[in-house]
Amino acid sequence: MRILLAPHGTRGDVQPIVALAVALRARGHVVQLVAPANFVSWVRGYGFDTESDGIDVEALLQSAGTGLQSLSWQMRYLAHNMPLLFEPTVRASEGCELIVGAGLQFAAASVAEWRHVPYAHVVFCPCATPSSATPPPNVRRQTLPRWINRLLWQAGGPMADLALEESSTAAAPPWASKQSPAR
Repeated sequence: MRILLAPHGTRGDVQPIVALAVALRARGHVVQLVAPANFVSWVRGYGFDTESDGIDVEALLQSAGTGLQSLSWQMRYLAHNMPLLFEPTVRASEGCELIVGAGLQFAAASVAEWRHVPYAHVVFCPCATPSSATPPPNVRRQTLPRWINRLLWQAGGPMADLALEESSTAAAPPWASKQSPAR
């Protein structure tokens, strides 16, 4: 099977995907990746065809004004960078039979749907998945009652949708206007 692995985030998002890539290759699958720019040469060192998603996550995190604990900074980051992930993911996904995303890779699911191939998203920390067991990642207190965690996740969804609305109402990206591949 030809598989695209598409992590976006820090080393904590990319390194487990590379381990998965090594295991898949050992089982006879053809694996390629699209990854943050700062990890491309490292991933290629394992012998994988790897395309940059165009974002150097490490440089971004070390730049002035980075506010990982700030919900408004997170929303601005997503609104600005999420559209950038589509084009490289489209290019890298050509001929793939499965796409797997990780971390903040939000384009991969849409590309898989466009290509009519299965998609899976993997997460490596419980705070990335809505659950009553943990609050959203921007909440510092981790000992809240389950009902409050559930409420925070439910309230956060529509707020994130509103914050990201501007990027979703922009002109359609070039890849979206292309004819959807037949399967």
